[in-house]
This record gives sequence, structure tokens and C-alpha cells, in this order.
Amino acid sequence: MGRITYTQRLHLWDPITRELADFTTRFSFVIKNVNSSADGTNIYEPGDGLAFFLSPNSTRPLNATGGYLGLVNQSSVFNSSANPFVAVEFDTFKNDWDSNANQVGIDVNSMKSDAVVTLPDRLDNDEVANAWVTYDGTTKNLSVYLTYDINPVFPSEPTVSYSVDLSEYLPPYVTVGISASTGFSIELHNLLSWEFNSSTLREISPSPPPSVPSQLPPPFVANGSPPREIKSRGPSFKVIGPIVGGAAVVLGLLCFLWWKRITSTGETSNRQVMERNEMLQVVEGAAIDNDIELDQLDRAFSYSELVIATDDFGEHRKLGRGGFGEVYRGVLEDPPLEVAVKRIFNPSAVQGRKQYASEVKTISQLRHRNVVHLIGWCHDQGHLLLVYELVPNGSLDSYLFGEKGPLSWVVRYKIARGLASALLYLHEDGKRCVLHRDVKTSNVMLDSGFNAMLGDFGMARLVDHDKTLQTTDVGGTRGYLAPELYSTGKASKQSDVFSFGVVAIEIACGRKVIDLTAEVGKVELVNWVWDLYGAGKILEAADERLKMEFDLGEMERLMVVGLWCAHPDHSCSHR
Repeated sequence: MGRITYTQRLHLWDPITRELADFTTRFSFVIKNVNSSADGTNIYEPGDGLAFFLSPNSTRPLNATGGYLGLVNQSSVFNSSANPFVAVEFDTFKNDWDSNANQVGIDVNSMKSDAVVTLPDRLDNDEVANAWVTYDGTTKNLSVYLTYDINPVFPSEPTVSYSVDLSEYLPPYVTVGISASTGFSIELHNLLSWEFNSSTLREISPSPPPSVPSQLPPPFVANGSPPREIKSRGPSFKVIGPIVGGAAVVLGLLCFLWWKRITSTGETSNRQVMERNEMLQVVEGAAIDNDIELDQLDRAFSYSELVIATDDFGEHRKLGRGGFGEVYRGVLEDPPLEVAVKRIFNPSAVQGRKQYASEVKTISQLRHRNVVHLIGWCHDQGHLLLVYELVPNGSLDSYLFGEKGPLSWVVRYKIARGLASALLYLHEDGKRCVLHRDVKTSNVMLDSGFNAMLGDFGMARLVDHDKTLQTTDVGGTRGYLAPELYSTGKASKQSDVFSFGVVAIEIACGRKVIDLTAEVGKVELVNWVWDLYGAGKILEAADERLKMEFDLGEMERLMVVGLWCAHPDHSCSHR
């Protein structure tokens, strides 16, 4: 019995939104029957097979040999809910629970397959088999494709498929791997290649505190930094700063005494809880006010103003959804102005408030033609909202990968240069360096002239120019993250430049950095372009929709610069 597991655990589903990830895996293998005698007859039955699996545990169960395929043991053959798994089996031996000795099946917490197909040819034929397993988190369909082509072209219809909500059987994070076993019979299982890709879900935020906690939550301070004096342009703010700070202390003490009184008397009426929550909102608002640079913002909005501006955050006003919030189109009454209003998820959670304060504190200091303009903010009635000047043409990804149609080369080249200008400004032109930490096509907005406007500063951090940011939260989006972030945990200018390199390649090629539907060899865009560059054929990666209507030199330079920036070894790169 043996198994191999993927190095990283898969974030399979989000327990808050119930959103499921999409994933695809492709692997090639050979099963060889070694039981044949000299005259070609079998001495023993071959067995038992291999399986691709998802499971909470990376360690293999004890006594899971033979027909258990390294997934379960005798005590949990038909009910493994205590140690759940979902697997795709390639079975070469007929056990009591099998319908055939040569089958592909989908198993959910049981070795008896929920969906199974008998194959016309034997799996143990000593030929290279190519398997492709996909899961669609929206339709909840798990599909398996199998072919023996030397250059695999998978059929349009799956070999076997099954509709299953994986969140009902597996925890949010799982191990993925391939397992094989034999019993009294013998066969060789050779895994020749394996690749695995998945979509990225947002990071799970900490749960909000209960309505009546055992102790008063501490004041919110972003980045773990101590409270600081509010900077000011005039004497009025020098007075307001101490008043706000003193008010927060007094209100905090009052809130604590109020909580002690209602817990000691056992009175927990709805009115008392509402009053306490209102106090907490005031305290938390004061803490946020003290953490962000209020004097640098244009305007504080009330929640009611933004409700009117967005038609009560109507679905018809929704522009998009990100990792930490939803964005709505709005129209302000005074002065009349179209805006984009970002509403933060889970405003009572620490992570939500942290992202909000970080974005306000960072972007309120920025003024550049290629950076989105923050108009104002709102932390009112328990809500956290940011108000931006509306960028009318939406995000870059909707043009490169969506239904809005391809952009001309002239526009693409202008966008790439504008994004580079924005990063140069963030990294070098301010008193402190701004690390964006989430540069990607969906965060590049396009104004009325299709100029690039870098947005979404929820992950951004301010650091000194000669410093890096040490963090246990890698953040960002898979495919755009510099490899060294995983090993060192240090975000830097260079890691932002890596992300820029990936975006530059996407602009030139018109392909997603990770495309689960692409043919073999093209799933990971950067690796594919590296291969073409090594073969002297880099222009073959250019977006076919451009129909060769571009400057050859500019196209090649943009892709080569992208590769330099996105070099996997940061010590060898030109970042």
C-alpha cells in the first residue's frame, strides 16, 4: 500500500458563504499485471487498483490494503463518516461490494461506489492511462474522464460523473492525494505525472463575538500597532483627538459596568442587549476613528445616505464581489456624483474591521492618476463602507476573460504601462512604501479613457522603504503570489512586482493565470509562456483574438518583462 499527497491542503468550501471551490486534477499512470506465466495465462488474479481521494487526514489508515485501496479498513468499508473521504477509484479486482473487476467508480464514505462504469478494456494492460477529474462547485458535479491516447484528447462526455455537495461530507480544508494497494494478488502501480489546480476562496475570517461575551472586547487597532495621535491640519483636530480618546475610555468603562450589572442580576432583556450593542458600536467607532487618518479624508457619510445612494444596496446596483466585500453603484445627491460603494463582509469581525481600517489608512494618502480615488467612508450603525469615485468601464479581467470583448493592443499596452506607473508610485514616491499585496486583473479598473486604475487596497500595508513586511497571513490570490512568500512569509516590493509580471503576461496572452479548462500544458499560463520562451516561440502565446494586429517588438517586450518579473527564483529575477 502506498500514497502520495499534495503539498498544500485544499480550501474546499467556505463555512460562512457555503461557497465551494472548483478543482481539476490530471494524472497519468500505468497498471501492470505481473501475474502472467510464460504461456500468457494468469497465475493469480490481479489486484487491486488505485484511487484519487480527498480526505481530512494525510495519514493512511491501518490495515487498508487490498480492496480498501488505502482509504479505509475493515471496520468502515460501507460507512466511513467518522473518517470521511471522497474518492475516484480505478479498480482491477472484484470484491464483494464491486459490480465488476474492471471499473471506474466514485466513492463517498464507502467502498461501494455511488456511481460506477465498467470499462471495455482492462486497466492492468501495461499502457499509459490519462485521467482527468473535475469538480464544479456551482453545479456540484464531479466528473471523471479516462483515455489511453498518447497525446490525450479527452472525450466531451465524462467516463463517469456524480452530483455531490462535498461540503456535506468533508470539512472546509482537506488533503488531496493518490493511493494504491494490493492484497493477495500482485500488480504494479506506476504514477507517471500529476498536476492539481483549484479556484481560490476567500480566507476564513474569525467569527464575530457573541452578543453577551464573557469580557469586553478590546478596542480595535489595525496591524497590532499602538494607538496614535490623530494628525491634523488645524487646531480643531488637536482638541478633537483627546476628546475622542477620552470618550472611548469613558464609554468603555460605562459599557463594562453596564455588562457587570446585567450579568449579576441575570437581566438580559432585548432592550438591554440593544443598548449594550449601541455602546459597543460607539466604542468601536471611536477606536476606528483613532486608527485612521480622519483629516486626510474628504467626507464621512452616514449609513442612511449610502442606503439612498444605492437604492438600499439593490441587486441591480451590484457591480461585483471581492474577497472582503461587495461593490455597488451609487449616486450621491450633494454634490451629484456617481460613486462605487464597497460594503465590507462581517463588519463585526476583527478581520473585517482590520481590512476596512487598512484600506482607509492606506488609500486616503494616495493621489495618482493610476490609483482609484477614495471619496469617503462610513462606519455607522455597525456597518463598514468605503466610497470611491466610480470607474465606469469596470475591471480589466472582464475584458480579457469575460464577455465585454477583447481590447486592442494599443489599449492593452497603455494599461500595462499605467499599472507599472501606479506600482512605481506606491513603492517609491511616498514617505513610506505601500505594499499592495493583491495585484491582479480583477483589481485593475478602467476609467472612461481605458486608463488603468489600481484598486482594492484591503490587503495593503505601509512599510519603510528599506523594510519588508513579515506576516503569517500570506494573503493575495493564488497564481499571482511570489513563491518566496510561502517560504519566508515576507511581503516586499519584489512580491508586488511578481504579481505585476503575471498580469503583464495575462494582458499579452488574453488568458487566465490558471485556467482549469485549458488543454494539457496550458493550465498554468506562466509555465506555458516560459516553455515557449525557451523554445524561441514566445510570440505564439499572443492573444489570438488580436489577429496579429500588434507591434511585434512591444508584444515580445511585454511578455519578456512579465517573465523577468514572475521568475520563480527571486534571487535570479529582475524584480
